[in-house]
Amino acid sequence: MNFWKKMPLSRAVLPFIVGVFLALELEFHTHSLFWVILIFLLAIIGIFSFKKANKFYNSIISVAILSSLLLLGIFRGESFSSQLKEHTLTISDIHSTEAFLIEFNGRISEKKKSFKIPGIIKGIYKNGKLLPHYEKTLIYIPKAEYNDTLRFTKEIVTTQKPSLIKSPKNPSEFNYQKYLKRLGISNQFYLPSSSIKEIAKRTEISYTEYFEKLREYNLDKLQSLGITGEVFGVVSALVFGQKDYLDPELYNAYGAAGATHVLAVSGLHVGLIYLILAWMLKPLLKNKFTKWLRLFLILLGLWFYAALTGFSPSVLRACTMFSFISLANTNASGSNIYNTLAASAFFLLLVQPHLILEVGFQLSYSAVLGILLIQPWLYKLVYIKTTLLDKAWQIVTVSIAAQAGTFPLALLYFHQFPNYFIISNLFVIPLATLILYLTLFTLFISFIPFISIASNLLAPLLNYAVLFLNNSIKMVEKLPMAKTEGIDISIWECFILYGIIGFLILTVIHQSYSGLKWCLGLFLVLVALQCHEKVQQHAQCSLHIHLIKNERAISIFEGRTCYFICSESLRKDEGRMNFHVSHFWNKSGITEINYISISEDYEEGKFFRKEGAFITYNESVIVLGGDPSIFGNSKEKTILLIDEIPYNVETFLFDRVIADGKTKKKYRLNSKHKILELDYCLEVK
Repeated sequence: MNFWKKMPLSRAVLPFIVGVFLALELEFHTHSLFWVILIFLLAIIGIFSFKKANKFYNSIISVAILSSLLLLGIFRGESFSSQLKEHTLTISDIHSTEAFLIEFNGRISEKKKSFKIPGIIKGIYKNGKLLPHYEKTLIYIPKAEYNDTLRFTKEIVTTQKPSLIKSPKNPSEFNYQKYLKRLGISNQFYLPSSSIKEIAKRTEISYTEYFEKLREYNLDKLQSLGITGEVFGVVSALVFGQKDYLDPELYNAYGAAGATHVLAVSGLHVGLIYLILAWMLKPLLKNKFTKWLRLFLILLGLWFYAALTGFSPSVLRACTMFSFISLANTNASGSNIYNTLAASAFFLLLVQPHLILEVGFQLSYSAVLGILLIQPWLYKLVYIKTTLLDKAWQIVTVSIAAQAGTFPLALLYFHQFPNYFIISNLFVIPLATLILYLTLFTLFISFIPFISIASNLLAPLLNYAVLFLNNSIKMVEKLPMAKTEGIDISIWECFILYGIIGFLILTVIHQSYSGLKWCLGLFLVLVALQCHEKVQQHAQCSLHIHLIKNERAISIFEGRTCYFICSESLRKDEGRMNFHVSHFWNKSGITEINYISISEDYEEGKFFRKEGAFITYNESVIVLGGDPSIFGNSKEKTILLIDEIPYNVETFLFDRVIADGKTKKKYRLNSKHKILELDYCLEVK
């Protein structure tokens, strides 16, 4: 009980978080005035009960406060959702609008065929009048039409209509629509230069542009010092949060080794900046005035680094967290770190409630809590006299504690686990620390006259450090069973795993074995759920026609075996495979995948056969494109997947004629025939 009594703010924030989650994820809404009145009444009950000093009234106070905070969370989540809906253009609004006034507002990022620019719809033209509006949007401009004129543009007027962000087309596919909706974005513009009717130039440089130019200047400086190729990609990501220069294969290697966290500027990086600032400004702790000056300088340094790295969500979270820690350390001695973390989380969720649903937010706080709760206990288990070995043991305990805090979420979202994370972190954390400090120091002295030449001597050292890190990561990736893939757990199984971890921690804190009973009980429930799921998966038999642009792809499940019929180009495209189908296979418990070429015959399936363009599945026949006239009068349960729509398609007896990802768009748009145009993966039973 003493442990919980020291964390009043932590206990208070939990119901607020639950309330926000209920409002945003489960859409637990009602009229806002109801929540205001109810919170007020509960607060009155709490205040009057506070005057009575006994157990009963203390319980009433606790219930009133916790209920008020729960309702406050629901109220804040509901008001946030309402604000987003108020600023969202409907389909009728889009069709009735003549033109849109758009402001470019954010960093330009390069995509495969276009440039992506965050923007704000500041006004809409109706009946020749400009009506005020405010809504976030995304703008895509073809590479061939992007020029310096657009680069220095502030506002444009366009007659091009925005398109709504589409929902996922395949099961278990990443829901980009839902993700952007939480950020207040529901539409996007594809703007050829011919659709832009008016341009307003930028008359002044905003602070974000200033820091973007400063960041680009520093990156150019690194390249001039000989930092290029894979080394430059890692340095730009690790120090400045810019992943545009990262080699995809190298990034995947970091993922297999469990080290991708160093390639996204987050708590580790901001923590290192905080430590060096706190160490450098330690002399200012002498009196009260200089102590507050020290706090100001630390906050200035942290937020300057956040601006330099582009104010990414992970940096904002980390800087907010360390700002609260700095304030707590300055304001009072012996402040409770859990209360400080709770205060930072409460502040972030109060300003941006949608953060509770973001993976990065959940992982950040889970990792920090895991380290705070578990690492001290683990570290005390082994006493090591040698300083170097002791530091290594600290890294091992921090790695285990962070993984314990995050691995249920990692399994839920990423379906894999890096088996050698302890080995990789033994060199990743020290080398990442060295690379961060060395890069910043090299750049710092490069600006100072007379000693700037020293940066030319430090650059090779930086180059070797990154090369050693990259080669070490590649070695870990090549180890047998470097990662366990294809893991799928439900949200409830994730909660059960956290319950097991939580009861283990309580057992250690209270030095009581009663918590182990709960651990065993939850573990048995988890095993039962997994067994039930496996039985269902072994009995499954289904055929799925996927919707993938310019591709024809079919998954046939026989138990935990998948027969995947696709083109050779799709099979070799790891990025598209992971995005469109791999997560679906993980969720379905697939352990064996047999690839079948779209032009290959296959007769070894238990429930299906493939002969040329024909797939016989149970009582159905799926025809993989071709000219319908060669099939004659087909059976009623025949499904035709068309490449293009012939004029006489209605004369053939097909149960369903389907336009999938392979069907040419122009035929779909021009056809007047009754064609089922897939907007989601089709399951054939």
